[in-house]
Amino acid sequence: MEAIAKTLYSIVNSPQFDKEQLCGEKLKLSQAFCLLWHDAKSGDVCGRQCSDESNAGVLAAMLVDLAALDKLEFFKDTKTCVLGLKCDSILLKVNDTKPTETFLDAAIFDKILELQRQNPHKPIVVKDLLSKYRKESGTIALDSLVKLDILGLEIEKCGSHKYPTLKTGISEDLKSQLRAFALDGAEPSSYLRALLTLARCSDSEQIGAPVLRKHFTQEEYYCKKAKENLNALVKTTKKCNCKCNAEKK
Repeated sequence: MEAIAKTLYSIVNSPQFDKEQLCGEKLKLSQAFCLLWHDAKSGDVCGRQCSDESNAGVLAAMLVDLAALDKLEFFKDTKTCVLGLKCDSILLKVNDTKPTETFLDAAIFDKILELQRQNPHKPIVVKDLLSKYRKESGTIALDSLVKLDILGLEIEKCGSHKYPTLKTGISEDLKSQLRAFALDGAEPSSYLRALLTLARCSDSEQIGAPVLRKHFTQEEYYCKKAKENLNALVKTTKKCNCKCNAEKK
């Protein structure tokens, strides 16, 4: 969870983070994350109930959505740990307690407000938040797409869920933008940069890269450097953030 928390911090403090653009998109970042995670052909969402990393990626995207709405602010707390090493914790602060009137309220914002109410002087550690509330994040965001009639919902006898695609346009557009960046070097928008950075970070923490890998052939992903370009995007976001922080000092 630490890697995802630090990646989230890098995104929202990057000079490329454009709140206005994110708020102007048709879907929240967390909804777009789920569309990339979702298999448009089968309706399956691999690891929806058991993947800590993918669900944490969705929850991190929800926190970025809230940052874009000026509800939350993130900052770094550096302390000296064992053997004199410097340890960073990513913390969050609530800037605005008014509801968003979206699925983000029930998904995580109400929970953050309750944590703040219970311990008003205790900082909220993002890593702990991701660990505690990640489990249902994917399902909540997917259900919000069902309400928009972008996905359907089929519950099978065994209790497993399938989300058949009802409107293909948005999913196809996201996939097209992903491939244009990873294979052709197209410049990503602020929205796409944040989305792919979180998705690749989540994928890198688990076997099989369930969010992004399926959108490429094996040759494209490994030989044509799609994976390499996605990894470079994550590194670039972190470097831009470090440079920006250094300039502030």
